[in-house]
Amino acid sequence: MAGLVAAVVLWPAVTGAQSRDPTPESGIGVWYAPGAPALEELWRPGDAGERLLIRGRVLDTAGAPLAGALVEMWHADAGGQVHPDRFRTGLATGADGRFRVSTVLPGYIWGPRHIHVVVTHPAHPQLVTRLFFKRDPVVQETDRPDLAIILEDGVHQGEPALFADVELVLRRK
Repeated sequence: MAGLVAAVVLWPAVTGAQSRDPTPESGIGVWYAPGAPALEELWRPGDAGERLLIRGRVLDTAGAPLAGALVEMWHADAGGQVHPDRFRTGLATGADGRFRVSTVLPGYIWGPRHIHVVVTHPAHPQLVTRLFFKRDPVVQETDRPDLAIILEDGVHQGEPALFADVELVLRRK
Protein backbone atom coordinates (compact mmCIF):
# COMPACT_ATOMS: atom_id res chain seq x y z
CA MET A 1 0.00 0.00 0.00
CA ALA A 2 1.12 3.54 -0.62
CA GLY A 3 1.78 5.95 2.22
CA LEU A 4 -1.58 7.61 1.71
CA VAL A 5 -4.61 5.46 1.09
CA ALA A 6 -8.14 6.60 0.47
CA ALA A 7 -11.10 4.31 0.14
CA VAL A 8 -14.49 4.22 1.74
CA VAL A 9 -14.27 1.30 4.13
CA LEU A 10 -14.41 0.83 7.84
CA TRP A 11 -11.13 -0.68 8.94
CA PRO A 12 -11.02 -3.92 10.88
CA ALA A 13 -8.95 -3.98 14.03
CA VAL A 14 -5.27 -4.12 13.18
CA THR A 15 -4.22 -7.64 14.09
CA GLY A 16 -1.79 -8.73 11.38
CA ALA A 17 -0.55 -5.22 10.62
CA GLN A 18 1.10 -4.78 7.22
CA SER A 19 4.07 -2.52 6.59
CA ARG A 20 3.41 0.76 4.82
CA ASP A 21 5.44 3.48 3.17
CA PRO A 22 5.54 6.80 5.04
CA THR A 23 3.14 9.46 3.83
CA PRO A 24 4.98 11.89 1.53
CA GLU A 25 5.85 15.31 2.92
CA SER A 26 4.53 18.56 1.47
CA GLY A 27 4.73 22.25 2.36
CA ILE A 28 3.21 23.58 5.58
CA GLY A 29 1.54 26.61 3.99
CA VAL A 30 1.40 30.17 5.20
CA TRP A 31 -1.56 30.03 7.60
CA TYR A 32 -0.34 27.47 10.11
CA ALA A 33 -1.13 28.49 13.69
CA PRO A 34 -0.52 26.06 16.57
CA GLY A 35 -3.12 25.60 19.26
CA ALA A 36 -6.24 25.06 17.15
CA PRO A 37 -9.25 23.85 19.16
CA ALA A 38 -9.97 20.10 19.24
CA LEU A 39 -13.11 20.14 17.10
CA GLU A 40 -14.49 17.20 15.12
CA GLU A 41 -17.24 19.40 13.66
CA LEU A 42 -15.77 22.22 11.59
CA TRP A 43 -18.89 22.27 9.40
CA ARG A 44 -21.72 24.46 10.65
CA PRO A 45 -25.30 24.60 9.38
CA GLY A 46 -25.47 27.23 6.65
CA ASP A 47 -21.84 26.83 5.55
CA ALA A 48 -21.47 27.19 1.79
CA GLY A 49 -20.04 24.31 -0.19
CA GLU A 50 -20.14 20.54 -0.08
CA ARG A 51 -19.99 18.83 3.29
CA LEU A 52 -16.90 16.63 3.67
CA LEU A 53 -16.42 13.88 6.25
CA ILE A 54 -12.86 12.64 6.72
CA ARG A 55 -12.27 9.43 8.62
CA GLY A 56 -8.60 8.92 9.27
CA ARG A 57 -6.06 6.95 11.16
CA VAL A 58 -2.42 7.46 12.01
CA LEU A 59 -0.06 4.49 11.73
CA ASP A 60 3.63 3.73 11.92
CA THR A 61 5.43 2.09 9.00
CA ALA A 62 4.84 -1.35 10.56
CA GLY A 63 1.09 -0.68 10.24
CA ALA A 64 0.49 -0.30 13.97
CA PRO A 65 -1.97 2.42 15.06
CA LEU A 66 -0.51 5.41 16.89
CA ALA A 67 -2.59 6.49 19.87
CA GLY A 68 -2.28 10.05 21.08
CA ALA A 69 -0.95 11.52 17.82
CA LEU A 70 -1.92 15.16 17.35
CA VAL A 71 -3.54 15.69 13.92
CA GLU A 72 -3.74 19.38 13.02
CA MET A 73 -5.77 20.31 9.94
CA TRP A 74 -6.68 23.62 8.36
CA HIS A 75 -8.04 24.80 5.03
CA ALA A 76 -9.87 27.54 3.17
CA ASP A 77 -13.65 27.79 3.13
CA ALA A 78 -15.66 26.73 0.06
CA GLY A 79 -15.01 30.15 -1.53
CA GLY A 80 -11.22 29.89 -1.14
CA GLN A 81 -10.99 32.33 1.79
CA VAL A 82 -8.89 31.57 4.88
CA HIS A 83 -10.31 32.54 8.28
CA PRO A 84 -8.14 32.61 11.42
CA ASP A 85 -10.94 31.11 13.54
CA ARG A 86 -12.65 28.64 11.15
CA PHE A 87 -11.84 25.34 9.45
CA ARG A 88 -9.01 24.51 11.87
CA THR A 89 -8.63 21.68 14.34
CA GLY A 90 -6.09 19.80 16.41
CA LEU A 91 -7.35 16.31 17.35
CA ALA A 92 -5.66 13.54 19.31
CA THR A 93 -6.04 10.07 17.87
CA GLY A 94 -7.74 7.38 19.91
CA ALA A 95 -6.21 4.09 21.05
CA ASP A 96 -6.85 2.73 17.55
CA GLY A 97 -5.06 5.68 15.90
CA ARG A 98 -8.31 7.01 14.45
CA PHE A 99 -9.73 10.51 14.11
CA ARG A 100 -12.75 12.03 12.38
CA VAL A 101 -13.44 15.52 11.00
CA SER A 102 -16.61 16.97 9.48
CA THR A 103 -15.91 20.05 7.36
CA VAL A 104 -16.53 21.47 3.87
CA LEU A 105 -14.68 20.80 0.65
CA PRO A 106 -12.22 23.70 0.48
CA GLY A 107 -12.34 26.16 -2.39
CA TYR A 108 -9.51 27.04 -4.72
CA ILE A 109 -6.62 29.01 -3.31
CA TRP A 110 -3.24 29.04 -5.04
CA GLY A 111 -3.83 25.93 -7.11
CA PRO A 112 -5.85 22.77 -6.44
CA ARG A 113 -8.23 22.42 -3.50
CA HIS A 114 -6.33 21.10 -0.49
CA ILE A 115 -6.22 20.57 3.26
CA HIS A 116 -3.03 21.13 5.24
CA VAL A 117 -2.10 18.46 7.78
CA VAL A 118 0.56 18.29 10.51
CA VAL A 119 0.82 15.10 12.57
CA THR A 120 2.92 15.03 15.73
CA HIS A 121 3.70 11.98 17.88
CA PRO A 122 6.44 11.74 20.54
CA ALA A 123 7.96 8.54 19.10
CA HIS A 124 8.08 9.69 15.44
CA PRO A 125 9.28 12.64 13.35
CA GLN A 126 6.59 15.20 12.62
CA LEU A 127 4.68 14.77 9.35
CA VAL A 128 3.82 17.90 7.35
CA THR A 129 1.67 17.19 4.29
CA ARG A 130 -1.42 18.21 2.32
CA LEU A 131 -4.46 16.32 1.08
CA PHE A 132 -5.66 16.95 -2.45
CA PHE A 133 -8.72 15.48 -4.17
CA LYS A 134 -8.68 13.14 -7.18
CA ARG A 135 -11.94 14.56 -8.55
CA ASP A 136 -10.50 18.09 -8.63
CA PRO A 137 -10.00 18.92 -12.33
CA VAL A 138 -6.77 20.84 -11.57
CA VAL A 139 -5.18 18.31 -9.17
CA GLN A 140 -2.36 17.70 -11.67
CA GLU A 141 -1.21 21.30 -11.12
CA THR A 142 0.21 20.29 -7.75
CA ASP A 143 3.73 18.97 -7.39
CA ARG A 144 2.29 16.09 -5.30
CA PRO A 145 -0.63 14.45 -7.16
CA ASP A 146 0.23 11.28 -5.19
CA LEU A 147 -1.32 12.99 -2.16
CA ALA A 148 -4.75 13.15 -3.84
CA ILE A 149 -7.46 11.21 -2.02
CA ILE A 150 -10.65 9.67 -3.33
CA LEU A 151 -13.96 11.32 -2.49
CA GLU A 152 -17.11 9.22 -2.43
CA ASP A 153 -20.61 10.63 -2.67
CA GLY A 154 -22.97 9.70 0.14
CA VAL A 155 -25.53 10.94 2.62
CA HIS A 156 -24.90 12.12 6.17
CA GLN A 157 -27.79 13.02 8.47
CA GLY A 158 -30.14 13.05 5.48
CA GLU A 159 -28.01 15.49 3.47
CA PRO A 160 -25.62 14.90 0.54
CA ALA A 161 -22.00 14.67 1.64
CA LEU A 162 -18.56 13.63 0.45
CA PHE A 163 -16.61 10.94 2.34
CA ALA A 164 -12.89 10.19 2.45
CA ASP A 165 -10.86 7.66 4.41
CA VAL A 166 -7.23 8.56 4.96
CA GLU A 167 -4.18 6.82 6.41
CA LEU A 168 -1.31 9.02 7.55
CA VAL A 169 1.85 6.96 8.06
CA LEU A 170 4.68 8.35 10.20
CA ARG A 171 8.35 7.54 9.63
CA ARG A 172 10.48 5.96 12.33
CA LYS A 173 12.98 8.10 14.22
